[in-house]
Amino acid sequence: MWNDLNLTRPLQDICEYSYNSKKDAALIDSLPDLISILTSSAEILTTEHPIWEEVKIYRNLQTKYKRILHCDKCLQYLQRVSTCLRKMVLLDLSSVYLDMADKLIIEIQSKKDATYFLPSRQQLEFVLIRTQSAAKLICESLHYSRETFCYLIQRLKVGHLIINLMMATSVTARLNIVFRGLLVQIYSAYKKIYAWRQKLKQGGWEWSKPLELPEDLESWINLEDSEYVKPRHLPKEELDFLTTIFDKNLLSGKGDQNGYSEPVNEDSMILENADDHGELVERSEVEILEPPQSSIMENIETAQSTSSDEQQASSEKQQKFSKAQKVLLKRIKRAEDIKELKVIWENLDLSAQNLLLQAVTPVKIRLIDKMFLKARRKISVLKKSSVTESEKKSDRDNIINLTRLKFATFLGLLHQPKEKVKKNTAMVIKPVKTEEALIELYNTIYFKLQSAQKYDKCAKLKKIFKKRKAVMKILEESGEEKVIKKLILKTSKLFISDFL
Repeated sequence: MWNDLNLTRPLQDICEYSYNSKKDAALIDSLPDLISILTSSAEILTTEHPIWEEVKIYRNLQTKYKRILHCDKCLQYLQRVSTCLRKMVLLDLSSVYLDMADKLIIEIQSKKDATYFLPSRQQLEFVLIRTQSAAKLICESLHYSRETFCYLIQRLKVGHLIINLMMATSVTARLNIVFRGLLVQIYSAYKKIYAWRQKLKQGGWEWSKPLELPEDLESWINLEDSEYVKPRHLPKEELDFLTTIFDKNLLSGKGDQNGYSEPVNEDSMILENADDHGELVERSEVEILEPPQSSIMENIETAQSTSSDEQQASSEKQQKFSKAQKVLLKRIKRAEDIKELKVIWENLDLSAQNLLLQAVTPVKIRLIDKMFLKARRKISVLKKSSVTESEKKSDRDNIINLTRLKFATFLGLLHQPKEKVKKNTAMVIKPVKTEEALIELYNTIYFKLQSAQKYDKCAKLKKIFKKRKAVMKILEESGEEKVIKKLILKTSKLFISDFL
């Protein structure tokens, strides 16, 4: 029953004690000792306990490095520890102790006659069950934190994301130490409370399952033989790397006979492994990957070859690409929507980064995620707009084109173009002379600004349009048609020059 979080508490199960009976009188006189045990046990997990600060840091760490440790076994261990911690919060062990102590205190202080109505043995058993649950959760947390720590140590040997992994290692080690101290305190509290189980009277409450309340909680968990917290012995040679993990010699190449060492690019150190063959791709899949003939592909090719110097640099860089990197670039080029690009990004193994010439830093990861979010927002706004289907398709292709180009550039598969790729506008916007054309021009510009998320310019454009419309209404009442045409022409020129 210890693993039932929704276990019903027998709140109304009470027993009658008479002070005239010697046995009951002795129990009533010794109740302050039980109250003292319960209140002291409640201080084990108060809101000021250091474990809650560690839990907060742990959750922030898990959220921060969730994208870095994507599809990683280490992240799975982090999530399991977080699940145990969340269940510890839901258990609320301190409140269970204090509620039991409050009932005893209220009954003792309020009664002046010889009859007392005190909690039954079943209510005390509920407290023991919750203590048993807390001990099991802490034991599980110790197991997963140990596995997380050992896995992080193995990851540190690779030399990738050292700062991030060192932070995760330190937090996991601190949590393990706090858990061990907390487990010893819970053992002691359980043993003291269990001694009162046979002293209280049996009530009328019946448990749905048979109870398993051992007298010695520590022997029941069998801490020494348990694989949960059993220390894992590693040879000293495997741990020596921790003392030299920040040695500068690890970040430089092997020196020659004259003592000269060629510097190595830290971002691409992972690619120096001769056994690293990258992504395994079937031959049939490689033959199918042909770039489609479309204007989108032409934009990427023109952005890649803006000048003769860039063409030469691009060709040299393409020759350095491995087979897997060329396939990755083709997959990005042939993606037809944002969803396909997102799938490529999600399936990219950032822990090894075998497909990239340069490592994707946390800053680039945030920029890529933000880029996909903006692209999805633009497409959702585009679907709700009132423009024609041809304009929607043109703008959608432009959004996908720019997203694809930025994505390949962030991954280091394309050069950063010096000039932005211009959008293919369906028509050349010119000044207008009628009120209907001005309204249409206003709606077109307003939508383009919204798609680009330039909300300040949208507000400014809307404010100018309302003012000019009010002035035109006054002039129309006065019969100034020539002035209205001049005002419409000047307003359209202002819209085109300042907002396009």
